[in-house]
Amino acid sequence: MGKSYGTMQLLHTLEILSGGDDAYLTAGLQGYELANAAELLRDYQPFAKNGLSKVINMFNKIFLPMNLDFLNHVLGSEHNVKHFFANWEQCNIASAMAIAVLTDNRTTWDFAVDYFKHGEGNGAINNGISNIVKEPGTGKALGQGQESGRDQGHSAMNFQVLGAIGQQAWNQGEDLFAYNDSRILLGAEYFARYNLGNDVPFEPYTNGIVSFDVISEASRGAVRPAWELLYSHYVNIKGLDAPWTKAYLNNSLEFFGGFEGGAGSWGEGSGHYDGLGWGSLLHHLDESDIQAAKSSAAGPEPSTTTSESQPTSTTLATVRTVHGSKTTTADEGAETVTVKPSAVNAHRSSTTTATAIPQITEKPGKGCRARRPKSRKHRSVAN
Repeated sequence: MGKSYGTMQLLHTLEILSGGDDAYLTAGLQGYELANAAELLRDYQPFAKNGLSKVINMFNKIFLPMNLDFLNHVLGSEHNVKHFFANWEQCNIASAMAIAVLTDNRTTWDFAVDYFKHGEGNGAINNGISNIVKEPGTGKALGQGQESGRDQGHSAMNFQVLGAIGQQAWNQGEDLFAYNDSRILLGAEYFARYNLGNDVPFEPYTNGIVSFDVISEASRGAVRPAWELLYSHYVNIKGLDAPWTKAYLNNSLEFFGGFEGGAGSWGEGSGHYDGLGWGSLLHHLDESDIQAAKSSAAGPEPSTTTSESQPTSTTLATVRTVHGSKTTTADEGAETVTVKPSAVNAHRSSTTTATAIPQITEKPGKGCRARRPKSRKHRSVAN
């Protein structure tokens, strides 16, 4: 705890993210990771008293404006809103969401969720999973990823970040995992089937800059620590059929040596830090965990087919939530602001846009921290 606190104490001294367009990747990828870390530390009294407000100010000054600018397409190259591949926008969505949780910023939260559902760029789920195709032999729907024709390494990254987006939203009472017929799962099944050595249909893709006529074999079989979370949510909690996700989880467990690793455990290239990982520690569920997760949920099970379904809470979490299990829209006495997609996409975001808005002043519940599984090592998923 002390080392993490020390890192956060240094974080508030950050003044700028540099590196041209790549700075927006940093703002997204490291933004959501660091905001989650700050959220987990918010109840640690030394940090709560001496660092939290400074870190929040830093996120509002540096990371969040870059996240919002990127999603509002203010870069010159974004005259074509699909210029950037899906992972660029996905990580900025994840960061905006995580910072919204940390800062109790409902307007930013609503914007990020709305962009995920209805955005123009490739980070929006209907563009990130660009085509729905039929699985050979079964006719089952599969989701072709926007980066499938590029390479499989970046395609794998998509599901690492989509998992983070889905889990952050789930913790808030917003079921993006189920959105549009569980489109994240359709994409995961497509990716997993192909990367386990099987053929998949491929629809030609172009964004007006690059075109792909066939699925890429580059980096085929790429493994990233993403599959414990996806399997846990779709199969263990919801009881959905996800055979290729299960198979790819087992493939990943074999790759990592029996458990799903994470940042710092499986390589030192920059791509090894695109997500926290450590899915076996954070998301693996034994049978008792599954029952506890289901029994702790209040209300009906979230729908797996409707595009606007609302979930219940779950005992799994990586961050505290902005509105917890509540559906509060604004603090009492504050003017309620409704931001429509066209409005937020039409205006350049700024620090003012991110902060000078009605804030949620009522502190939500602490939510739940991820639980350690009974056994960190497990070779395969049998059920």
